[in-house]
Amino acid sequence: MASKMIVVKAQGRLRLDSLRVRRPLVLAGLVALGLLLLVCVVLAKHERSLRVVAGETAPSLPQMLTAPASGLVFQTGLEQLPLSLRGTHPPPGLIIDGQGRLVVRHSLRDLFDYFLSALGEESLATLRQRVKAYMAASLPPMAYQQAERIFEGYLGYRLALQRLSEQSSSAGASNHPDLNAWAYQSQQAKLLRPEYMDADVIAVFFGDEDAYDEYTLARLRLMQDTTLTVAQRSAKQKELFLQLPQAMQQGLLPSQNLQNLQQVDADCQIHHCSEDQLYQLRSSVVGVAAADRLQKMDEDNTAWMARVNDYLSQRQAILQNNSFSPEDRQSQAQQLREQMFSTTDQLRLSAYEQGQFPSSGATLSQSQ
Repeated sequence: MASKMIVVKAQGRLRLDSLRVRRPLVLAGLVALGLLLLVCVVLAKHERSLRVVAGETAPSLPQMLTAPASGLVFQTGLEQLPLSLRGTHPPPGLIIDGQGRLVVRHSLRDLFDYFLSALGEESLATLRQRVKAYMAASLPPMAYQQAERIFEGYLGYRLALQRLSEQSSSAGASNHPDLNAWAYQSQQAKLLRPEYMDADVIAVFFGDEDAYDEYTLARLRLMQDTTLTVAQRSAKQKELFLQLPQAMQQGLLPSQNLQNLQQVDADCQIHHCSEDQLYQLRSSVVGVAAADRLQKMDEDNTAWMARVNDYLSQRQAILQNNSFSPEDRQSQAQQLREQMFSTTDQLRLSAYEQGQFPSSGATLSQSQ
């Protein structure tokens, strides 16, 4: 009979941030900008992973290692929490099976990172005592021994990663976003892990992270490949995405579809795709129903822009007609505005009157 799984002190709270999806723009320049920003975000993620140990306000690494404990006596590990952790609860990372053995899941790493995020507010020695007290109060002896060993290995890995980062900085490593530098940094991190953790722990703690990093790196390289046609790039992006674990695909699908649509629209503007080609490419990304809705949005926007351009042309003629007084010209322009647009549409129209939007189409299909 399968062992019964027991969750110990599952006090964590899950907060979901709502996502707002906006209509993709089709300006080709946004793709280059998006590429740069994505590289920056990815590199920043690796830098933040180091800061879990280094701390934004932490002293240098030797000082962190040698700073004495605070003198607090811990029973549960939750006494006098650092300011940044007050009002929160540790993630539910301590899980045991029916035989009292520790079950290693990613939530265990989340638990370690929860406490280590306070480094800089407390010394490393204090945080080590705090984590061990929390685990000792929450786990039976055998599971505690397992958890303690994993924690010490994980902490050792993070400190080694920080030392490696400091060595790279002292060697004059570039701070500019670079895919090769990121790939090298990721590889060095992977080589460090077996020195501190068992293979099964590494797989649980870093498996999804590594899969996503490899996917992101491959996607960025694909976006830089100028030898591909629009259809080839779209097909390869889809192939890359399908290589991800199923659960990760589900979580990333909305944002990936949006990015792929932006890429398709921008590529099609550069390569002057026909409306049918654009429709087919969109269908391959989000399906026929969504492609139909996007096409309808293009058509609506084309009609809107035609009406705006007609209005702006008539408005300019009125305002430049010197046979009327300035007051009469303004009055006639306002009458034209009210005749051609509803009250709601007039709010949208104001930006065009002020020249904040181009008078040409706002979607790819309008430029064909």
